[in-house]
Amino acid sequence: MRRTTAERLFFAYAGVAAAVVVFLFLGDRIPGILVWLGWFGLATVGGVGLYHSYRSSRSLRELRAVAQRIAAGEEIARPTTDHPGELGAMARSLGTLAEKLDSKVRQLTAERDLLETVISEMEEAILVLRPDARILLYNRAARNLFGLSDRAAQQALVELVRFPAILDAVYDAIRGRPAVLELEIPGPPRRFVVGRARPLPKGTEAAVLIVARDVTELRRLEAMRRDFVANVSHEFRTPVASIRGLAETLASGALEDPEVAPRFVEQLLRQAERLSELVERLLDLGRLESGAIRFDPKPLELAGPLSRLVDSRRAAAEAKRIELQLSVADGITALSDPTALDIVVGNLLDNAIKFTPEGGRVVVRAVKDGARVRIEVEDTGPGIEPRHLERIFERFYRVDPGRARDAGGSGLGLSIARHAAQQSGGDLEAQSTPGKGSRFTFRLPSARSTSV
Repeated sequence: MRRTTAERLFFAYAGVAAAVVVFLFLGDRIPGILVWLGWFGLATVGGVGLYHSYRSSRSLRELRAVAQRIAAGEEIARPTTDHPGELGAMARSLGTLAEKLDSKVRQLTAERDLLETVISEMEEAILVLRPDARILLYNRAARNLFGLSDRAAQQALVELVRFPAILDAVYDAIRGRPAVLELEIPGPPRRFVVGRARPLPKGTEAAVLIVARDVTELRRLEAMRRDFVANVSHEFRTPVASIRGLAETLASGALEDPEVAPRFVEQLLRQAERLSELVERLLDLGRLESGAIRFDPKPLELAGPLSRLVDSRRAAAEAKRIELQLSVADGITALSDPTALDIVVGNLLDNAIKFTPEGGRVVVRAVKDGARVRIEVEDTGPGIEPRHLERIFERFYRVDPGRARDAGGSGLGLSIARHAAQQSGGDLEAQSTPGKGSRFTFRLPSARSTSV
């Protein structure tokens, strides 16, 4: 077995001590030369011991300093390995320990940074509170939702948030009871918030975790869904009731009456067409909103398509003695999808003819407007009051529900037109003066004319 330096020095000192004892008791019997050699050996061993003690002391001081630097968090602190004996092995072990500690610290730092990034980017608001309800941690969503400042940490929640629902949930969680959170934050804009407050395991500085979410948009969509279902049910009820009533009347004997039967059958056909149109428009709107209909805008000269659209509505206009005009110069070209153009301008023309009184005028024009092209459909109808202009593109919204139904409107045409306009790279807006008429403007990117 290999002996350590300390063990070797111990045995050397022991041998010297034995020699001294011998010299003391038998010194007069030992030749002088041997005595001098003994004293020389003793001096040599003592010198070696002093030198070893000096090197060991210096190595220990260096290792202690390196250990203190590592404990203070200095990443580059490493001991040298040129130490004698066991101290060299200790230095190498300390260096290995420092490498492992540095690797672990880097791993923990990366995990902490990842966790902070995830929490910061979460859509849910995160609040972690101390046992005294002071804020320990919060993310960006919580700062935006509850209006917290950048210095909200370590402040009492009650001083920053004045909503009783939150404070009640926090106090319940501090007492160890999970609580459901639901509150309304007054506007503008008004917001709805739901969440939970949960107690955290005891023994740490974190006591309560609050996770909250802004559900304002979800509530709005849910209200739209309810309104949509109600509107669809209402729109279907009228033609279905009419069809049922007419069919029952015919079945009860009116079918045999040559004077009544044709009129009832004509009304039955009209209601069936109205129901079919409503279904088709709902399907079109659904396909547009879901992206099932995809448009491919290309350079399109507008004179031909607009002339065709106007001509297809001319009979309906003449039936009401409405003057239908088209004003578009040759060569005006826009980036547009032909199908989208038919949907937008066709719906605008249908609406203008429906709501323009007899003897009125509807004008379709296309004009160049810088880098864009404007397609305008202008009528001399009753006009729209300003309070209705922002909502006329909503599904089933009608300025005058009774008049719209009498005219055969479904309340979906303008919503379909705007969706088609936006998905084809354009936009649609309305301007109106009550009593004088309305003008709907479909804006499209301009394209270089290919005409010569």
